[in-house]
Amino acid sequence: MKAVEQDAYYELRFPAVEKYSPEEMATYNEEWHKVGDVREWERQGYEVRVYRTIKARALWDLINICATYSAEPGIFFIDNANSETNAKAYGQQVVATNPCGGLRLTLKIAG
Repeated sequence: MKAVEQDAYYELRFPAVEKYSPEEMATYNEEWHKVGDVREWERQGYEVRVYRTIKARALWDLINICATYSAEPGIFFIDNANSETNAKAYGQQVVATNPCGGLRLTLKIAG
């Protein structure tokens, strides 16, 4: 969001799997879905690369357009969710959500 506000560029980064050895690929295949955060993956010592650099505002606009046209109910900031979740007390973190499921539950209770 800082890059959007500052009209800066943003790097699209992902594990550099094309450079991984067979052993690293085995680790990637076993562990990536548990980590799911390229920054944490890099902190653990795995190579990450920039696949593309784009204007952050263009990416933000694209996210919002796609959310609108696919009927997504909103944008979920996983970093904020993980900083605020009480799951931290149990050594866990948020890795995914289904906002539609929560919306349906709310409507079912209200109705």
